[in-house]
Amino acid sequence: MKLKDDNGDRIKSNQISEIYLFFDYDGHASNAEDEKLILMLDLFNDEFDKGKLYISYPMVESLLHIKKDVDFCKTIEVSERGYKKIARANCDTKLLHFNDYTKED
Repeated sequence: MKLKDDNGDRIKSNQISEIYLFFDYDGHASNAEDEKLILMLDLFNDEFDKGKLYISYPMVESLLHIKKDVDFCKTIEVSERGYKKIARANCDTKLLHFNDYTKED
């Protein structure tokens, strides 16, 4: 895959300083394999090399888990069960409905 900038020009590898990968993982999917996920995390563990992989499950709820006065980068929630309820209980009311988000949101 060749990456291009906003002008359609090809981005060269020396123009990229860090690579971040975000993966929406649904562990309940019939084809989900935690072993493969662990291998991916081991491989993509450095943003200056192949990239740093971040796992988000469930994605929409993680987007809901935002408050305007809280630094999202410092929001970490580990929950085996009930995360959807936690996210909805801890978000700004305006952000409860993902389909209503604007570009500004």
